[in-house]
Amino acid sequence: MNVTESRKLEFTEGWIRRLDPAPQGKRVAYSDMVVQGLRLRVNDQGEKIFSVVYRLRGDNNGAPKTFTIGRYPDEYKIKGARDEALRVLPELKAGRDQGKLILRRILADYLPREIWNRPKIGFSAPLESWLRGALRPWAEELLEPARLQATGFRPAPVRKKWLEHVSGTQNWQYALWPVLMWQAFFDEAGRERCDQADLRGVNSEIDRSESAPRSFQGDSR
Repeated sequence: MNVTESRKLEFTEGWIRRLDPAPQGKRVAYSDMVVQGLRLRVNDQGEKIFSVVYRLRGDNNGAPKTFTIGRYPDEYKIKGARDEALRVLPELKAGRDQGKLILRRILADYLPREIWNRPKIGFSAPLESWLRGALRPWAEELLEPARLQATGFRPAPVRKKWLEHVSGTQNWQYALWPVLMWQAFFDEAGRERCDQADLRGVNSEIDRSESAPRSFQGDSR
């Protein structure tokens, strides 16, 4: 559908209500004088939709982008559209993901701003507690001295870390997990596929963590 640009003016409720539909097959866009970037699009069915037009910060030569705010008057009237435009334009110009803005707009109706408008926070699986709890029998079986010896590990340093971990004196989750994955793979793949593997690197990691400064050895408990 072709867009016909129109004049810039101050939106009012009375003026918007009196707007005629756009010509057949066309869409007319009006720009607000109060909030820069806020537009009202009217199609040939008379539907009126607020949107914002913006450029990414520092991209003065790029094509303008459009973000839809919502329909008039069902979703937004003028004041609500202006408030929403002022809220989303800084994030849009900074290159924030539009889909996330829509989600944030929904969450804003139900949650405090400090919850939905905070930086991304990473997380990891709670291996520390799993290895001391639900996964302990599985790990204990894989870390039996004979099985460690059979797969190329030196049992003593591995068992030392395992006992320290399950006792709660140290957190060796990151040192133990690769060993457990290898042991599980060995069981799954079969001895014939593992005989040629070089475990010198893994054993070296065990040795390095054993001699590393305490701050790198794990969390004290």
